[in-house]
Amino acid sequence: MVSSDSCSNPFRRLTCSFLDLIDVDDHFLALGGDSISGELHGTSLPRDANLASLAMSVSRFLSQAGSPVKTQDVLKSNSIRELALALESRETRGSSAEALPSNRSRGSRKTPSVDEVLSEYGFDLANRSRIISVHHSTPFQSRTTSSLFTLPWKPYLYNLFAEIGGYEHSDENLDPQRLLSAWRATITRHPILRTAIPLTKAGAAAHQFILDESAVSSGMFEVGVEEEALKASIEKTEHVKSSLSSTTLTPPLWLDLYVTSTKKVYMHLLMGHMLIDHVSLAHVLYDWDVFYRGASSLLKEAGCLPSFASYVDDVESRDPSVSTDFWARRLRGAEPTILGPRPGTFDSGEKLAIGADAMSAVNFKIDIDAEMDKYCRSTRVTVSNLLQFAWGVLLSAYTGQASVCFGHLASDRDIDISNADEIVGPMLTVLITHVLLEGQVEEVIRKLQADNTDSMAHKVFNLSAIEQGLGLQLPRRPLFNTLVNYRKVKRSGPEPVMKLRSLLKQDPHEVSHEILVGHNAGATCPEYIIAYI
Repeated sequence: MVSSDSCSNPFRRLTCSFLDLIDVDDHFLALGGDSISGELHGTSLPRDANLASLAMSVSRFLSQAGSPVKTQDVLKSNSIRELALALESRETRGSSAEALPSNRSRGSRKTPSVDEVLSEYGFDLANRSRIISVHHSTPFQSRTTSSLFTLPWKPYLYNLFAEIGGYEHSDENLDPQRLLSAWRATITRHPILRTAIPLTKAGAAAHQFILDESAVSSGMFEVGVEEEALKASIEKTEHVKSSLSSTTLTPPLWLDLYVTSTKKVYMHLLMGHMLIDHVSLAHVLYDWDVFYRGASSLLKEAGCLPSFASYVDDVESRDPSVSTDFWARRLRGAEPTILGPRPGTFDSGEKLAIGADAMSAVNFKIDIDAEMDKYCRSTRVTVSNLLQFAWGVLLSAYTGQASVCFGHLASDRDIDISNADEIVGPMLTVLITHVLLEGQVEEVIRKLQADNTDSMAHKVFNLSAIEQGLGLQLPRRPLFNTLVNYRKVKRSGPEPVMKLRSLLKQDPHEVSHEILVGHNAGATCPEYIIAYI
């Protein structure tokens, strides 16, 4: 039985807060709580219940109450009672049985001075005046930056061309010059948007340079019609890709506005994954809208925002060697899983197209109906893990392997930083799903979920070292070339007035094939996209 002391404070407040929705012995996933889909289902629990994103909500509630809990703790524990017992046992032992990444002092690895870094990179000291500060890069930033510069045949930039609207009820026409000024104010507000990550002489993406506002490229151009604007954006993408340099202090961020003769305004945004994730992009677009409307009083003072640098310090406080050892053990004996190229693609040494035809995509929808919902609750699995299992089955069918590996993109916002969801920057990691398709189906799915839950404690690791330890030759023969990305982004707070009508959107990763699940708020079923290069 759980002691009264262990439940009397945060745990009792938690259950009392949602007394009509959850009991101390209710199974989280049987209720329909999904750490990814962020919904609760069932006859007694409405879809708009306050326990959305249950695992994250529970962990944050308890952390704020002084009981440090991570999402994986909630997923490993079936109920509030089991969670209390687990944490009570942890406090009694003083440490967990399994080695976990140690929390060293924040930012424990010394950051060299700007002058030292300039010398290491061989940059002209004349660049010194443009540099505000220097920080270490996160493993995700390092890997994505290296991919951008070493895999030049891939259009490895987020690419969005859209019409700007939403202000039709305003007395004034859309003012492109004011839009551009508002964008520059947004750049000033968020240091990550003016960050460059060049490669060292040895080819490493070790540091990120925060630059002044003049470093970011933005412009405005007049065109006749929409088609001309789209064509110009494709030409801009080709120019950017052909002129990328790994040895210059240039942030991988470009925004151009195109104004037609009928005063329609289009935006073209190119941005590297090493600067932003989709949670951050929602914040950036909201801030841009607020600055355009002259309503900056609605925003927090920039100095009061949680900074991406604080996240970098958090990453630096973790011991990657423990997590790298964890993954090396987990993947021992794993086979590379490579999904073959589509017909007509080029060899890996040749450049592919980098314009509108650079990526191909197949869009489809799967309705998460009552039967699927019932299956997930009865099996005690999340929709995300069920989707990953299905992808593993598909990979097995196409490769003939019973043992398959693929990446899955995971958020790293479940950390001990206040208001981490407000941080603008790429708080992401690529974890590895290894599925052995032997035995009973439900047991395989449950093991996949248990493995994924364990891996959440090991988000900072050296994937390249693990691949090399398996005897793989990079970049020609990686461990996997497919990625599952289950994305559910809903910005907390008011929605922007600005609306974007997307006409061209590409969001590639360094892998050849990505299955992207976009679950928009209010949608009855998620949209699935298989993108491949």
